[in-house]
Amino acid sequence: MNDSIFIQLGILKQHDHLCHIYYNETECHEIGASFFVHGIKRNEKCLYISGKILPKEFIYRITGSGIDLNKARREKDFEEVALGMHVKKIKDPDSYIRFLRLKIESFLKDSKKISRILITNEDFSISYNNADIAWQKASLDKICSEKPIILMNQYEIRRIGSEDLVNIFRTHPKVILKDVLFDSPFYVAPDRILSSLNTESNKYGSLTNKEKGILRHIVNGLSSKNIAKELSISVKTVETHRVRIMRKLEIHNIVDLVKFAMKSRIT
Repeated sequence: MNDSIFIQLGILKQHDHLCHIYYNETECHEIGASFFVHGIKRNEKCLYISGKILPKEFIYRITGSGIDLNKARREKDFEEVALGMHVKKIKDPDSYIRFLRLKIESFLKDSKKISRILITNEDFSISYNNADIAWQKASLDKICSEKPIILMNQYEIRRIGSEDLVNIFRTHPKVILKDVLFDSPFYVAPDRILSSLNTESNKYGSLTNKEKGILRHIVNGLSSKNIAKELSISVKTVETHRVRIMRKLEIHNIVDLVKFAMKSRIT
């Protein structure tokens, strides 16, 4: 790790939200441990949230910097949350964000200190589509803007798809890549992203139950004839509903209709 990124990790301020895109475990531990070392030295509380338990290599890097980790734990200035221990509570993106918000609020309770929070190896059991990823990351960004915290997310580059990468750059104001910290040129404020997703949700809510059912069949690739057979209605009725659905959603072709369904988590 170069001296520049080490220094920059030490001057982060309240509400800073950054992501670290790493290439290997060594880099992950090095940046993550340095993030906490600076926090503990600045008398900030530190919370480690991960799908895995705190690695020994991570601990060695913290203690090797002169930090008494056991003392920090005793004084509740360093805590861990193993996501894998809470699988039953985390069933979807909504429950995941609720879980994180409660853990963060509990950690901040009765403290006037700024807190550093590291979330890493979080892809432990939930499969997200593109809308889920955008909503989850924008929600985390909003939490960071509301609470007295400095938040860093870590992502392994080989696990990031192209759409994931777009969402990462849109929802993190700062990015660390190859030991360089820079402002994301594609960052969008969380309220704008969440508002956009809510607008699409409201459009979907305007559909009748029958229209929603037909939309699901369309998205799953059924023809009008097969939908008619499945619902015991005429093909003409299906076509009428299809026209109404597209008019309400302000969509004019099947490709965009499928895209809308994917973004709105409709299957």
